[in-house]
Amino acid sequence: MRNNIIFIVALYFINATSLQAQKAGDSIAKPPLTITKKALNFIAMGDWGRNGEYKQQEVANQMGITAKALGADFFIATGDNFYPSGVASVNDNRWIDSYENIYTAHSLQNDWYVVLGNHDYKGNVQAEVDYTKVDRRWNMPARYYHNKMILNNDTAQQVVFVFIDTSHFLPDYFKRPYHADVQTQEPTLQRNWLARV
Repeated sequence: MRNNIIFIVALYFINATSLQAQKAGDSIAKPPLTITKKALNFIAMGDWGRNGEYKQQEVANQMGITAKALGADFFIATGDNFYPSGVASVNDNRWIDSYENIYTAHSLQNDWYVVLGNHDYKGNVQAEVDYTKVDRRWNMPARYYHNKMILNNDTAQQVVFVFIDTSHFLPDYFKRPYHADVQTQEPTLQRNWLARV
């Protein structure tokens, strides 16, 4: 039996200086990256759905540059996908304004594994799950799920990513009327599921 493989994820943050330089049309020096081809390379982000505002487009542009340099295999979106209050349906314009028309770089077209945040619970949570059937990139088959990935085409080398729904673990959300959908969730079911993963 082989030893477990440990992955270290480096997140690249864009500082204000880089954004100002990009806005002014100056070229931005690419960060020095040491890429291991056999590694599982990905980018994780959260609190991103801003209808293109609050520097969302600039961040998306830099993500495209970084994803290309990194050879990103996939992306993880850690919640608050649509501010201020989720989406109404799979046909909501926020899909276009905050996702489809923002993350357009060729390097950003791989799978996105998505979880919910409290702002998503202010809208139609099921629509975010259902969008998995609408968009090839969007992966949220349930409110919580896991994905097993095989490394280097070797089934003995695997990593399991566990995507959980944390909102219903916060007692305060059970007191807020706009988080009514949280109240329909049973935290014990997710805990039991997590123990079996």
